[in-house]
Amino acid sequence: MRTQEMLRVHPGKTLLDKEIVESSIQELIEAQQACTVCADSCLSEEEVKMLTRCIQLNLDCADVINTTVRLLSRPATPSLELVKQQLMASITALEACATECQKHSKMEHCKICMEICRSTKESTQRMLSSIKK
Repeated sequence: MRTQEMLRVHPGKTLLDKEIVESSIQELIEAQQACTVCADSCLSEEEVKMLTRCIQLNLDCADVINTTVRLLSRPATPSLELVKQQLMASITALEACATECQKHSKMEHCKICMEICRSTKESTQRMLSSIKK
């Protein structure tokens, strides 16, 4: 992906591990897309009313992740505390979304979204653990 290339040639110094940042960004983007598609899929289901909470959490999660990706895409001298807090917000959003999608996992789109959110939550926790200080 060209984004990885951009991060590799970034001339600024960073306190973050570039390889971990690159893989985290890729996984977060995949989760953001999964949440967006899942919300849209829920809107196409016959019983949309029962999926209101799922749709809301999918969209919230996608928005939180979008902010996290944008922050991680600016690696030059980041505020480590801000990065940590944003990663924690992503972990919270991913778990909330996965938990709600699990309730509707008979629908394939919710099942896939749940799996992606759980996997991304784990990788985001690893990213958070890699930050020193």
